[in-house]
Amino acid sequence: MSDNQSSPPPEHRSPAPVGERSGCLSAFLVLLGIVLLLPGLCAVILVAIDWKGALSSSFLPFLFVCLALAFGGIMLIRLVARGPRA
Repeated sequence: MSDNQSSPPPEHRSPAPVGERSGCLSAFLVLLGIVLLLPGLCAVILVAIDWKGALSSSFLPFLFVCLALAFGGIMLIRLVARGPRA
């Protein structure tokens, strides 16, 4: 009572490439990076308009926070542009 027909081999799916990033996630990260660039742009414009007032001691912490946010946006966009590391 043996069956002479051999069953077909199971389907082998190739695994997804390691480190592949979703296009939607990349687009979201780029948009977030652009939004983070805006405070830095505003800080640069304020310094260009009135550099004596903008570089006063009461405004400097705000200026540094805005520039730090812009730096984070640049790094985020750079991360997306470089792609995943292998």
